[in-house]
Order: sequence, then structure tokens, then C-alpha cells
Amino acid sequence: MKKAISLFLTMLAVCLMLAGCGKMDDGAVPAADSRFIGTWKAVRATHSGQEHPIAEVLNNTDFIIILNADGSAAVITDQEEKGTWTEKRKAVHVKAGKTDADFQEEDDSLVITVYGMKLFFERQ
Repeated sequence: MKKAISLFLTMLAVCLMLAGCGKMDDGAVPAADSRFIGTWKAVRATHSGQEHPIAEVLNNTDFIIILNADGSAAVITDQEEKGTWTEKRKAVHVKAGKTDADFQEEDDSLVITVYGMKLFFERQ
């Protein structure tokens, strides 16, 4: 009987330890509560610390990201692509059409780095 009780208590201890190993908070924020909701436009670009004219970098095309409270998103360049977005910690992940990227928060901007070129988006 003592062996059975000892085995039961050991199993219970193992179960309690494993219960604490559930999914950890990944920092996800519900879209409706996000401070990133709104329209963001690429306004400047840098490469290796050097500023580059945004019009030249984007071939005179606007690059706009719209992040909606319901988690939907739109990426507008020469055409509009619809998709979704999520906020995790200090980043926004956007998936819309060909765009599947993380935008990092830097000061009051969202920043994406592509081939060493940093594009800075400001809220409009």
C-alpha cells in the first residue's frame, strides 16, 4: 500500500510540474488593444547609416500599411493587397499578398529592413 501511495504522489508531482510547462506568453497583443492601429506610410530610407531619398528607393510609389482593429491589414504600393496583422512585443507582423514581414518599433516609427535597406514608416 505504501508503494501505491508513493507512486501516486510521485505521479501527481510530475503532473503538477508538467502543468506549469504550458504555452508561455509570446507577447501577443489583441489587435483591438494595439497602439499600432492606423495608417502607416514609408517616409524615409537608410542603408549603412546613409539617408536615401524615399521616392528613389520606392520608384516614386507610395508604400502604405493599414492596420485595422479587427486584425485585418492592407499593404498598398502600386496595388492593394489585403491580409492580416498581429502585434508581438515591440513588433508588428504583417501578412498580405506577397508581404510576410516583421516591422520593428523604433521610436515612433515602424521599421522594416530589406537587403540592408531600412524603411521607416510613420503614422499618418
